[in-house]
Amino acid sequence: MRRFLMGLAKLFRRTPACFSGGGRWSLLLRRRRSGGEEEGEEEEDELLPEEWRRAARGRLIRLAGGNSSAEFKSLARSVIWSSGSSPWSTGKKRGAVALKSLTGVCNLLEITAQQRKAVRLAISPQVTEHRIWRGAVEGVLREVAAACSRRGPRRSPGAAMAEQIAACCLQFLAAGEQETPLWMQLAPERKTEPGERRRDWAEVLEMVNHLCACLAKEKDKEQEKEKEEEEALCAALEKAEAMKEGLRHIKDLLLEREEIGYKEARRQDCLVQKRLCKSLGHTSRCLFLLLLHYLYGSIGGDDNLAVDFCVIRPGARDRREMHAGVILSAGDAAAVSHAVRQLDRVFGLLELVWKTAEAKSALELHGHIWCLGGAAEKSESIVLHSRGRQFFIHHLIKP
Repeated sequence: MRRFLMGLAKLFRRTPACFSGGGRWSLLLRRRRSGGEEEGEEEEDELLPEEWRRAARGRLIRLAGGNSSAEFKSLARSVIWSSGSSPWSTGKKRGAVALKSLTGVCNLLEITAQQRKAVRLAISPQVTEHRIWRGAVEGVLREVAAACSRRGPRRSPGAAMAEQIAACCLQFLAAGEQETPLWMQLAPERKTEPGERRRDWAEVLEMVNHLCACLAKEKDKEQEKEKEEEEALCAALEKAEAMKEGLRHIKDLLLEREEIGYKEARRQDCLVQKRLCKSLGHTSRCLFLLLLHYLYGSIGGDDNLAVDFCVIRPGARDRREMHAGVILSAGDAAAVSHAVRQLDRVFGLLELVWKTAEAKSALELHGHIWCLGGAAEKSESIVLHSRGRQFFIHHLIKP
């Protein structure tokens, strides 16, 4: 009897906070409640008792109806890791990872320093072409205008000013566009007339500086605004700040291509590409935005390049497996479709960098979506196919 009571006491010391208020597992539950882990850190590898999992699932249901996304996803990761099923039982586990630079992508793929250099040298000349650079700048400006106009009539003077600056800058860029492709225009070069005003990238940089100043002031006032609008504003400001890095290096180069000859236009294009290749390093957010525009024709928009968890482990026959996914509080069709599109973009980026690095092993990417309700109400996982990839939809709470 004494041994039985001692075992029972030990069990209660290991139960969740909702049962006993103390012990190792209650500490872990409180840590997950506060979102205690750092972004991208390696997760703990331990199987939690069934009592803890039951308490965690009950709290997940309560969190799903609230506005604590970070706490919900942190606790959901613990439930996923503690399931003990493959592929979560083996491999290196990582928490939330947001891809914002080539360095972040290489860190996730565990690419060596020599391979990182090869990746940058191969990618930079492609993504810094004039049309890619110009398209990325215009894409950022359009996103800024959209983020400001989303506020509607109630937007502040700062947001209205930022939207006006973005529109003016887009018009300024459009003034130099040509309807006929550059390589078909073989007009001879002509000298600039005395007193004639030449347009250069310095004017765009000046506009973007004013734009960022307006957005920064608006961001400070966003404490009481809706969360969605605040996130859109922060994302737009971050991208505008990133493009300033490239503009500083090419500000003395000509912007116009309509009033100069073919040879001079080609020379300016090559100078833009050369300076950006030389100045934008591996950690550059600007270089990463150019890569996104090169791959997808846009700078990201609403499809965040981020995953809520991932597991990396060796595969069969000199292959490497990465299981990555997102966690949803709702499993409706729209949310699942958005998650699939988000993972598809992430995987496309990872595959490009992996192939460019010329890694010896092949990379296998597996997408996972964990959610409550909706498509995950059944006990079996659902498999979706998109662009030759498989995405598995799992349930966080088994029926």
